[in-house]
Amino acid sequence: MESPSLLPRLHTTPELLTRSGPRLRGRFPSPMAAIRHLQNLLAPLPAPLRRHWLQQPYGHIIINPQQHGYEPGPILRRHTSLMGVAYINLALSLDDPIHFLFPVGQLLCRLLQWDQPQSLLKDAATFARAVQRGFAAGYGQHPDARQNANSYLAAGLAAYLVDRRQFNIDDPALEKLLRGTVFRAQAYRIPQINHRHRDHASAPDSN
Repeated sequence: MESPSLLPRLHTTPELLTRSGPRLRGRFPSPMAAIRHLQNLLAPLPAPLRRHWLQQPYGHIIINPQQHGYEPGPILRRHTSLMGVAYINLALSLDDPIHFLFPVGQLLCRLLQWDQPQSLLKDAATFARAVQRGFAAGYGQHPDARQNANSYLAAGLAAYLVDRRQFNIDDPALEKLLRGTVFRAQAYRIPQINHRHRDHASAPDSN
């Protein structure tokens, strides 16, 4: 079964490369190169989560040269109001890749609704207790993980996407939990779709 593309939710800003230094331009010669890098990082996300994401009225990622963080919205972009926007500073992809994806992790936390009754996960209560225990025990290695349980999970999601094997060394309990839930299609309440997904999305804009 083919996973739906997240391309419609990935954007760049016009000044992405013009305001970036030579090291960054050497690594990403075009805005599309930055988009492809992000697509590769997000590749482990399972199909049920992707479908849910694309069905929501919120959830955009904007790669840019300065702003960084998650904004609930509304954000005005090209005369369109966007909700749930993860701004990611491209330079951080080289200097601190976990922090680079931290706003994406925050967006994923919102999509999962992991600590709410309407959580996407089948065994939501067990999942939430495990996350809370990990945070309370101080297992979060990255500075982003130390604010609260939601930031602990968001940083964990980012670390998993960046380097799962290293994350298994840093926080084996959370890595195992995410591997068996968030990154496992069968762990979702969302019904599985067996027909082939057709992606008619156009290339991401850069305005």
